[in-house]
Amino acid sequence: MPERPSQFCDRKVRFLAPPQEKQSPTSPASNCDPESHFWACTRRLGQVEDRELAEVFDKLKPVDPTLLSSSRWKGFIFHTGHPTEKNVLEKMRFAGKDFISANEVYLMAYDEYGGWTRLESWKATLREVKFRGVVSAALIYDHKPIIDHWRYVTDDVVMVALEDDESLTWGAGVLYGYMKRVVF
Repeated sequence: MPERPSQFCDRKVRFLAPPQEKQSPTSPASNCDPESHFWACTRRLGQVEDRELAEVFDKLKPVDPTLLSSSRWKGFIFHTGHPTEKNVLEKMRFAGKDFISANEVYLMAYDEYGGWTRLESWKATLREVKFRGVVSAALIYDHKPIIDHWRYVTDDVVMVALEDDESLTWGAGVLYGYMKRVVF
């Protein structure tokens, strides 16, 4: 069977049949670990499919809430064409999250000078919640119908799946992103 380099990791992808038979190759994601697939998605220049991000998210390990506590994290969104990207996050100038304690977490936005400022109306609490069969750290917003579910990539990087009652996402489904720990 012919082999071709995978776009997701250094391992090779084995085709089920020669390409001229027009059968689809095995999924590159199935041939490497979920962390390598996650990093490949972060480097993608174009849109990333929700289906692919869901697959990566579901394969990552859970996050212990203590990993997030007492730290600040810069936020990034995977560009999927989700309406929340432009309609909410860009307008509010989303910067990340400030985890003061398990009971005091704030969404952060960029101010007019590029600094970070807390959005008091976006206060949340950090808890463990079961989502798609996995118990992991999650942010439950105090006054918004939103839960951010977290999965572990490294001690300084976590992937997030934001779910809501469709008021923020306009029924477009889960919004995927990731956070990197900020060191001051």
